[in-house]
Amino acid sequence: MKTAFHILRKDLRRYRWAFLAFAVLALFEFYLHGTFAGMNETSANRTLIFLQPTLSGILFFVLVVLVVQEENLVDPNAYWITKPVHRFGLMCSKVMFVFLAYGAFETFPEVLLLLANGGAERIPWSVLGWSGGLAVWIWQIYLAAQTRSLPRYLLFMVGLLVGIFILAFIFATASRGWFRGDLGVLPDGTPGYLLAVVQTLWWLGSGFGVLSFLYLRKKVAISWLLIPVVVLVAAMLSPGNHGEWEEDAGAQDIRLQAVSKDGIMTTNGVEYWNYSGIIQAPPGKSGVWAQVNHIRIETATSKIYPTAAWGQQKLEALGGGRYRLDLFHVDLKEFDEHPGPYSIQGQVELKYSGDVELKTIPMETGKGFVHQGDRVSLRSISRRDNRLEVQLVAYQPNYAFEPKENDPQNGALGAYAFELLSPDGAERQTFKLNRSFTPFVTRTQGSISLDFLDAFDLDGFQLVIYERVVETTLSSALSQDQFTP
Repeated sequence: MKTAFHILRKDLRRYRWAFLAFAVLALFEFYLHGTFAGMNETSANRTLIFLQPTLSGILFFVLVVLVVQEENLVDPNAYWITKPVHRFGLMCSKVMFVFLAYGAFETFPEVLLLLANGGAERIPWSVLGWSGGLAVWIWQIYLAAQTRSLPRYLLFMVGLLVGIFILAFIFATASRGWFRGDLGVLPDGTPGYLLAVVQTLWWLGSGFGVLSFLYLRKKVAISWLLIPVVVLVAAMLSPGNHGEWEEDAGAQDIRLQAVSKDGIMTTNGVEYWNYSGIIQAPPGKSGVWAQVNHIRIETATSKIYPTAAWGQQKLEALGGGRYRLDLFHVDLKEFDEHPGPYSIQGQVELKYSGDVELKTIPMETGKGFVHQGDRVSLRSISRRDNRLEVQLVAYQPNYAFEPKENDPQNGALGAYAFELLSPDGAERQTFKLNRSFTPFVTRTQGSISLDFLDAFDLDGFQLVIYERVVETTLSSALSQDQFTP
């Protein structure tokens, strides 16, 4: 290992300029996500939110390639070949460099942001993500070691991607009708953090093994033959659909009522009809959220598998324990190919959540709150007739190894609930949380809205923020015996 540390010190000295450049980029990231000024909607901030991650990604990518190509395996005139350098020590030096660089470029800035955003208790999950980064970038070492220069590497990557696309197209065409793409052997519903542990250990271990074989044996062709095996095992180490969902003993069977079309969505030129229905369920004290799973439409001889409604949705209460539930969307041509009569079968998971008050802030643009690593800011406040709408922008880090509930309906912002508090504190009105989205990798945007019976001035009003805490979960069968499209 003496050789490995010697080469590592040489690489660190030679590329110290990259660490200095990234330190500057890390300061910009801290400004963007560690201060409310950085969360404001300004032209300068919009430019930075695009440039900072773009330049950081390019810098790290180029740095890894250049460091590995300092002592590559394909240049017959490479200086290190004439030196007493053991190949395993050389490989270890490159792995250690990537490990240290990833920690400096990614993990350390994340830790600083967690401290600034009140998320110190989440630092261990960020540090564990260090290993996840190495599991990805170790394969970059494998590819870069087979080329002599950055331009050749880029051409090599283009050819590799084109080859993968062609092979995938050929396989998809040849396997149509007999291969459903489900190789997973893990139980359906395996928690995401456990899946991340399994996949990270496999990709890290197999990557180190293939990389060691390449450096020690220098048999490039054979090392490439190992990769399909690695990919196949990774596909098997994933959740699989092992048959139809089976309800738990004693689960309540929820009957659908008044299923009807509820709008049209177009995807890739194909029109899909959205369907919703009414369900009868135990009422919740605060909020009831639902997720539809394993939904299918059955005929006497066949089944149609529509796309279930996205994520978890907050149910619209209609009174008497009745709620409106978005079900699925489906191409109407499916019904021409599968004649009825039809029935609907599936499963629904209801989450009854309570609210924990976090903070009260003024109803002013630029104000916000921090909570366990999240930073949420009021991007804009607008009034249209008797409707109030608040645009939100949030920095919400997500760590693969962190045990957590699946994101609620409307994306990550669904973890919170919002109320409008009158100046005298006597009246509170609950905001509706509209669906959020993530236009940039590091930021979530969404909106909350409130319909007023009477228009009034917002001076003196405040926004009350709650954290949603799941209290009870009910899984139940979902069915309707007679369904008319």
